Amino acid sequence: MKTIALVTDYSDWVLEDDAQKGGVGVVARKLYSVLATQGHKIKVFAYKGENKTFDNTEIKIISHLPESDEFIEQLDILTKDCDIIFTFHFYNVYEGLLLQSHSSIHRAGCGNLFSYFKKLIYTKRIKEQQDVYKKTAKYKNVYAVSNILKRDYETNFGIKNIKVSYPGCEKIYDEFPQNISKTLTFGIVANNSINKGGHYFILALGIAKLLGLKCNFKIIAPKFNKDVIMKFLFFIFGLNKIAEVLPRQNDMSYFYKNIDCLVMPSQNEAFGLVALEALSYGKTCLVSDSTGFAEILQGEDGFKFNRKSFSDFVKSLSAIGKIYYSDRTTFTNICKNGWELSKKYNWENFVNGLITQS
Repeated sequence: MKTIALVTDYSDWVLEDDAQKGGVGVVARKLYSVLATQGHKIKVFAYKGENKTFDNTEIKIISHLPESDEFIEQLDILTKDCDIIFTFHFYNVYEGLLLQSHSSIHRAGCGNLFSYFKKLIYTKRIKEQQDVYKKTAKYKNVYAVSNILKRDYETNFGIKNIKVSYPGCEKIYDEFPQNISKTLTFGIVANNSINKGGHYFILALGIAKLLGLKCNFKIIAPKFNKDVIMKFLFFIFGLNKIAEVLPRQNDMSYFYKNIDCLVMPSQNEAFGLVALEALSYGKTCLVSDSTGFAEILQGEDGFKFNRKSFSDFVKSLSAIGKIYYSDRTTFTNICKNGWELSKKYNWENFVNGLITQS
C-alpha cells in the first residue's frame, strides 16, 4: 500500500457527503473513499478544517494562505514521505494537480464579437492563470478528467505532462430497468443557465415543439424565479404546461427516474457527471460536442450534437422524438447500450487510472 497525500481547500471535501456539491467536492470525496477502501495511508492537507487522525488518515491544516510561497514550502516538507500527491486546489500549482474545470481562456473562446468581449472581462483572471500554470512545467504528474480539458491546458499554457482518467458513477441497477414513459420527457440541469445551456435548451426545445415535437421536460433551475430570460422563453413558447421546474436537488434520483433523455448543452464542460449518472439509471442522453463526456460516447449509446450549430441542436431533439415514438425498440436499445457504458466508468477505475499513471 502507498502513502498518498490529498491537498484540498477544506478538509470536509474528503470527509463529508454534504460538503461541496458537484464538481471538485464529488471527485475529492470519491477519490478519498476508494483510496481508504483499498487500504492506503492517506494524509489530507488543507488550509481550513481541524487537525485530526483517525483510522488510516491524518489531517493537517496548513496555516499559510495556499497562494503563498510559505504554503508550498510547508507542503513540500509535509509530503516528502508521500508516494503520490493529488491536489484539488487552483490558487497555486503543486505536484499531482487534478484539473477539473476549463481555463478562462477556453471559456472566453475566440472568433466572434461576443468572445472578444468575454476575453476583455476575463483579462485579469487569464493573466492570473497564466502566472500560476506556467509553474506546472517542473511537475511530472498533472491529471485531467477528459481529453478536451487536457487540450485546453496544453494549448493555452504549454503543459505537456497531462494524463487523463475519466470520472465514474455509482452502479444503480444490477439489471437494465425497462422504464420508458408514455410521453418523451427531457431533463436538464441548469444551475447556471448561461454556461450550462439552459436558455439555449429552452429556445431549441420551443422551436422543436413548434415543428411538431411532442414532449415534456424537467429542468433543475434554482434561479428560475429571478431568470427573466428563461421566464420569457417559457411564455412565448407556451412551455409551462409541459415543464416541471425543480430547485437544486440533494438527491437526484427523482429527476433521473422521471426523464427519458438527459440533455447537456453546455458551452464548456470538463466532463459532465450528470450525463453518466443518467445512463446509469437506464436513460439516454444528448450532449454537446464541447463536453468531455462526448468523448466516451460511441454512437449507439447516446446522442451528441454540434454546439456551434443551433439548427443541429433542434434537429437532434426532433430526431430523438421521432425514434422515441416510431421505434421504441431502437430507443430502448440505445438506453441499454448507455447503461452498459456507464458500468465501465466507476470510481474505482478512475482512482486506479490515476495511481497507475503516477
